[in-house]
Amino acid sequence: MPASSSNRRDARASRARRKRRSQGFTLLELMVALAIGTAVVATMYMLGGASARAFQEQQRISQLQLATRLAIDRVRRDVALAGYGGTPDSQRERTCGSTPFPARLIGLQVFDGDPEGTTALATMPGASAASPLQTDRIRILGNLVTSDSYLIANTGNAAATTILLQSNWQGFRRSFAADSTGTTFDTALFAEVFARGRWIHIEHPRGYHFVTQIQSATLDSAGRSPSITVSPPLPAADQCNFALCVGCMVNPLVGVDYLIAAAPAAFAPRDPQVTGANTVLLRREVEPVTGAMISERVVLEYAVEFSAVVAIDAAAVGNTPNLVWQASGAAIANPARIRAVRLSLSARSQEVDPAFEGPIRTTSGVLTAFTPFPAAVRAGRSRVRTSMAEIMLPNLAYRGL
Repeated sequence: MPASSSNRRDARASRARRKRRSQGFTLLELMVALAIGTAVVATMYMLGGASARAFQEQQRISQLQLATRLAIDRVRRDVALAGYGGTPDSQRERTCGSTPFPARLIGLQVFDGDPEGTTALATMPGASAASPLQTDRIRILGNLVTSDSYLIANTGNAAATTILLQSNWQGFRRSFAADSTGTTFDTALFAEVFARGRWIHIEHPRGYHFVTQIQSATLDSAGRSPSITVSPPLPAADQCNFALCVGCMVNPLVGVDYLIAAAPAAFAPRDPQVTGANTVLLRREVEPVTGAMISERVVLEYAVEFSAVVAIDAAAVGNTPNLVWQASGAAIANPARIRAVRLSLSARSQEVDPAFEGPIRTTSGVLTAFTPFPAAVRAGRSRVRTSMAEIMLPNLAYRGL
């Protein structure tokens, strides 16, 4: 075949190919390409969105776990001071004839199924689904203000209504010195610690005890003559003459409750339809004698369970200790024999996860999920994280009552 004919055929084929390319894609090709592209983009979007949601959920859970740990650590610090500067049980203290305590004072008390917490949680379905939720309340009594005891130098008047403290006592300087030289003192802090109406516990060197209430307290910036006026006056009976109480130790008494309650107005949820009601763990300062609330602050938001169980020394006084953990809610006949407390604190995530269908509790009884909404309102559960602590109570143990 002549070369010219072959060249002509090649030229015609090349022109046909160029013509087909210039015509573009067919409609079917475009539709197939569009469908494939849409599927790829949708898949990437779904994977990216799922990853972002999983990351955000993990962040929320991590923050929840951290908040719960910090809260139980705050409770632990107060519980470890139960009875410090106070008394394990005033009914078992040495007194001088008439009872020197205005009421029965106890270093640590546990109230099972506290009504305030139960009422706060009762509006949410998760409270019944996780039945029974523990809503205990614990009350701690002792010197939780400064963790220092103060030495009486003398009584300032014959009526024994004024107490003079020793300003060069190490505990006094540690609490109130405003500089490293100990020549300037914090008068505002002194007035706060020994505030009017606060009760103080006085321990005589001979082992006698007395409680009285502050009427006023004064201290100048140079630390001269720190004095406290009290009522009733110090007793002056025979061998336990508090009116000549040189060497007596003084401690301000503070009562603190930890409990679950409805959130104060400042902590109300911004959108209850998203998070549900907010129940919080409160640290509430109470009047040691009457139990009346003085102040409160939120320790943990969205708390849903707070449980406390105590261990009693069942051995006779003077024998080798025999710690026995009491059943939840068991009556404590002798609170002076409490030697340890086991705490469990649970909080939930604010939002619900529709895909989370885990168990309400583990086989060991630990709360893991909570349902803040009825299923007809909003499906899903909030995740729960729990922190636990076991705390020894040395201030109750060393007294040996």
